[in-house]
Amino acid sequence: MTKFVRFLILAGVLCSPRGALAADPASKMTPNEKGEAVWDLNSYLKGTTAQIRDRINGEVERLTAMCKATQAQIDETQGEIAKEIGQALGATRASADYKALVAERDAAEADKKDKHGQELLDASSRVTHARDAIAKMESDAIDRAVHSDRDSLAKLQAELANHHKALAQADAWRDNLVESLRNTFLLDWPVHAGEKGILGHVTVDRVVDAQGIIVRYDAQEIVGAKNGGEGIQNVQTHRHKTLLSLSNVGVDTSKLSSGDDLLLDRNFEIVESLNDADANAAIFIARPSASPVDELMKLVMVIRDVPQSQ
Repeated sequence: MTKFVRFLILAGVLCSPRGALAADPASKMTPNEKGEAVWDLNSYLKGTTAQIRDRINGEVERLTAMCKATQAQIDETQGEIAKEIGQALGATRASADYKALVAERDAAEADKKDKHGQELLDASSRVTHARDAIAKMESDAIDRAVHSDRDSLAKLQAELANHHKALAQADAWRDNLVESLRNTFLLDWPVHAGEKGILGHVTVDRVVDAQGIIVRYDAQEIVGAKNGGEGIQNVQTHRHKTLLSLSNVGVDTSKLSSGDDLLLDRNFEIVESLNDADANAAIFIARPSASPVDELMKLVMVIRDVPQSQ
C-alpha cells in the first residue's frame, strides 16, 4: 500500500535512495563535550535531547499552564462573587425596608386565606408586589456588590476560551511533530539483519509468552517526496507488511491478544530472519538495541504539568 507520511527533513535533504531513514537512528546525532546527544534534524529541531523535547512540547506545556492558571483565577473570582453575594444579601435582609416588605408579603399571604372574589385578587396582587420588590432589592444589592468581579469573570472566561483554542492548535502541531519524528526513526524497508530503528505503531499477530510476541509491522519504502513546509517533508511511501518476533519489549505480553495495537517507540535491531511456517512468510527476529533515540522518544512523550524555564 502506498501513502503519504510526514518526515522531518534531515539536514535539509533526502541524501540516499533510502530517503530520510538510515540504518541506525543514532547516526542522526553526535555527542557534545558533556556526552549529551546533540541532534540536527532540521532548522527547527536541533540541539540536545532535552532541547528537542522542549521545542516539541514547550508551547503545549506553556498554554496548558496558562489554562490552569486562568481557570484558577476563574475559580477564585467565582468564590469571591459567592462570598460577596452572601454578604450583600445578609446586609439587605437585615435592613428595615427589606423587613417591611417581608412583613407586607406575609400579611398579604395571610389575608388571602379569608378573602374571596375581588378581595382575594387584591390580596394576591399585594403578595406579588411585595415579592417583586423583595426580589429587586436583592438583585440590586447583588449587582452593586459584584459588578466589577462579574466583569473580571467575563474577561477571564473569554481569555480561557482563547487559551483553549490556542492549545488545541498547539496540540495538533505537536502531534504532527511527534509523528514526523517517529517516522524519521522507523525501521525501514528492506528489512535485514543488522538493520536498526524504532517500530512505532505495530499490531499483535500472536503472543508467544510473557516476554515474547510476534507483531505485524509496516516497513516503509520511500518512493517519492515533496516539501511540506516548516521543516516537514511529505514523503510518499510504500508499505511492506512484515512479521517481527520481539522479546523484552517492556510490557507483559501475556496480557495481549491478537489484533491489539502497540506503540513501541524504542530502538530495535534485526538479528536474523527465519521462515514462519504458520504464516508461510519470512519472520524477522528483533531485539531491543539501546540508543539515544530511546531517551529522545521517551522524553518527547511526557507533557509536564509545570513547564521548566528555558
